[in-house]
Amino acid sequence: MNKILKNTFAGLCALSLLTGCNSGGSGTTTSTSTSQNSSDSSQTSQSDSSSEDSSSSKEHEGPIRVLFLGNSLVFYNDMPKLFESLALYAGKDIYVDSLTQGSCTMSLFASETIDIGVQAHYKLQNYEWDYVIIEPSRRATPFEDTIIEAELEAAEKLDALIKEAGAETLIYCTWGLKKGYTGVYRQTGETSVQIGTRNIDRETHCRFIAEYCQRVSERIGGAKIIQAGYAFENSIELNPSLDLYYSDLQHPSKAGSYLVACTVYDTIFEEESVGIEYDADLNNAAYLQSVADLTMIEGVVPDLHYIIEPEEQDEAVDKRILLIGAPTIMRDDYTPGANFISLMEGLGKTAAVEGVYDGNFTYRQIQDDQSEKGLALMEMLAAHEFDAIIIQVGRRMTKQSSTEEEEIKALLKIKELLHSETDNIFIFAPKGDSNQTKFRDDGSPTYVSDGKDSSTQAEQCQYYDEAADRIAAAINAKKCPYSMSYMDYKDNVGTSKAGVGYLYACCFYSCIFNQKVPDTGTWINGLTTAVASSIREIAANHCVSE
Repeated sequence: MNKILKNTFAGLCALSLLTGCNSGGSGTTTSTSTSQNSSDSSQTSQSDSSSEDSSSSKEHEGPIRVLFLGNSLVFYNDMPKLFESLALYAGKDIYVDSLTQGSCTMSLFASETIDIGVQAHYKLQNYEWDYVIIEPSRRATPFEDTIIEAELEAAEKLDALIKEAGAETLIYCTWGLKKGYTGVYRQTGETSVQIGTRNIDRETHCRFIAEYCQRVSERIGGAKIIQAGYAFENSIELNPSLDLYYSDLQHPSKAGSYLVACTVYDTIFEEESVGIEYDADLNNAAYLQSVADLTMIEGVVPDLHYIIEPEEQDEAVDKRILLIGAPTIMRDDYTPGANFISLMEGLGKTAAVEGVYDGNFTYRQIQDDQSEKGLALMEMLAAHEFDAIIIQVGRRMTKQSSTEEEEIKALLKIKELLHSETDNIFIFAPKGDSNQTKFRDDGSPTYVSDGKDSSTQAEQCQYYDEAADRIAAAINAKKCPYSMSYMDYKDNVGTSKAGVGYLYACCFYSCIFNQKVPDTGTWINGLTTAVASSIREIAANHCVSE
């Protein structure tokens, strides 16, 4: 924003600044399930005279009908309700509805088979609307093109439906993330999957989103853009202490949602929102109205930089490993990756650990690049060079389940891909438990539960050890016999969390280097020297091959 415009605006917001524009509203979250947020009570309080209001951009009899199609950036703080209340307080005759779903994209709304898309089609084809507000997905980034192309095509489909309904399409242009990075996604059919993360600052992100929304607008014939992102940036320049972000640094605070609602009001009614008495219990409402008017009525565009940092290259390390499996086993509960790095550092070596995890982990989920986890694996292998890959035996295989044969078939499909990366592939036998859920094949990627497996923990650990042998033989890999190492540790040393975490790291080391962890290491995870020595010996006895 140039200095002249900023000085001109200073007088406009002076009163607002004096009455509390330094205080931001608190953010609240709502359900991420598909929802319709229209309110019966608000419909009954509509003004009878508003249909004669000549300031509306459309001549209209009866209420102006507005539909929002979006995701959590719409439903946080019930932004459509904030907009509806603004309009009602301004004497407008209006009806507002919304169809929202967390992380939803225009591609999903345009689908004729996915549930949220079916609902959107029904609303557009069976109800009358004056304005339909669509939200280009923020999953589009400067780092990947397939989402952008998919969203452009989806916008065309939605715009055609909206025009058939006799309505006008408006584009809801959102703001940049405040957290300094964003997920990178790739389109696969009608859905999208995350393939990584990249650093991006707030201003750059906002400018990218604005230019991307402009492309969407041009693609559908010049639809009006609700410049919520620009409004955020104008407010940040004028009053940086007012926080428009929720605590997650990506969703709007209540003040942020109120600002968005004002930009929607300005766009639809083509008039200032300043002076509307509805303040949503915010003591900075008048200031936020002024920022919306500055952005949408005066057309002030913030001066934003655009800096894309080069992608970080892998730093040189002694060992880079990839863990594939369930997060509770391969990442969270005993932090095996972090412990392996600490073990290596204690030996004067360096290591890096990457991972592909899923709570319902199966080999079927990673067998091709058309599945979310399969694509994540392909991208991980393309992005890094690994010295070892450690793949867990999925716990949807149990001693009494009937899934092992199908799981081996699935893993065989990516055998060559894995071996193209490294021949140092290990099948990790996890710890078993008594009374685990057993599964059977129903054709789905994660199988279906089939009662309880009556095996004891020792029997289950023995099964995982033997299954790891069979799976390793099938794909020409090696075994990481953690399950039997764990039983040895449990029977002879103990079961402390620190000890189990150290055992994980020692088993990884002994398998990858095919040798016992040296006694000279300085990291023993807070254990006594004697206990740490016993664990190193157990790991070597089970994991070092002759």
